[in-house]
Amino acid sequence: MPEGVLVEYSNGFWYGFNYSSQNQEIPIPNNAKVFLGQKTIKPADVVIWKE
Repeated sequence: MPEGVLVEYSNGFWYGFNYSSQNQEIPIPNNAKVFLGQKTIKPADVVIWKE
């Protein structure tokens, strides 16, 4: 996982957080359903998906 990126699993959903100062690509599987955000997230942004 890139520095400044945190990926957590809770209650059936995956959460990706970008704590860095640059855009980051989160490793989301192609078959996942993204509910909020997208694979590449800006600094201080979040993405939520379910596999």
